[in-house]
Amino acid sequence: MTSIAEARRRPRESEGRRPGTETRGRAVRRRTGRVTTARGATGRPPPGRPSPPGAGGDRPPTDSAAEPEAGGGRAGPRVQQPEGCLAFVVHKHRATSLHYDFRLEVGGVMPSWSIPKGPSLDSSVKRLALPTSDHDLDYRHFEGVLPPGYGAGPVMIWDEGTYNPEVETEDGAVRTRREVTDPKEADRIAAESLKEGNLKFVLYGKKLRGSFALVRTREFAGKESWLLIKHRDSCSVPGYDAKDYDFSVVTDRTMAQIAAGPTSKLESFG
Repeated sequence: MTSIAEARRRPRESEGRRPGTETRGRAVRRRTGRVTTARGATGRPPPGRPSPPGAGGDRPPTDSAAEPEAGGGRAGPRVQQPEGCLAFVVHKHRATSLHYDFRLEVGGVMPSWSIPKGPSLDSSVKRLALPTSDHDLDYRHFEGVLPPGYGAGPVMIWDEGTYNPEVETEDGAVRTRREVTDPKEADRIAAESLKEGNLKFVLYGKKLRGSFALVRTREFAGKESWLLIKHRDSCSVPGYDAKDYDFSVVTDRTMAQIAAGPTSKLESFG
């Protein structure tokens, strides 16, 4: 017969469970109008897959007080997840060569840049970005296989979210950047900055977060070229490489899984 003292010392079956594992992820409707589902209770990718900064456990710093965790101890700080007022998407596209199409909403369309090595959160690197044709806003929802012709091949929604342009302000010798959060002003600032060849903005994506700049530079191989630069901030990640995150933020599929799917009826895609 088990004594009362021994029973008290015996751990309960529920003890040792990771907090939050009883709760399934809820469907969340984002600005894009699509309903997506969180990947499990923790919001982390499957084992063996690196967590994108700003998602799951790798969250940007916050000034909010830490919340008490069930069962004692303290959980991580509760993070407010802000959003921008304009849309962005990054398509990973394998056509004649693998590249990443970076698209920003400006003026009701999406000016686009082809980035051969993909965007990075490493502030020490600058990514070559070659401008391509503008795309309709609806294109940001596309994921699948393009038929034979221009741009044929699998396309992944590698990242998506929202953004706000930034403007620089000076207070004496101190120069800072201010986010523009009013939709009309944001659209105007983004268009003017692109025309000037220097657009600063803050991304609120599922993989990409923080402050960036798109800067027009000298021609590359006789073509207009830009540089995508990550500003140094709390979202910077040294050594970040886009190829380490080969999964769709919408369907969780890899490029190989997308390529094995049916071919789309779309005629072309830049």
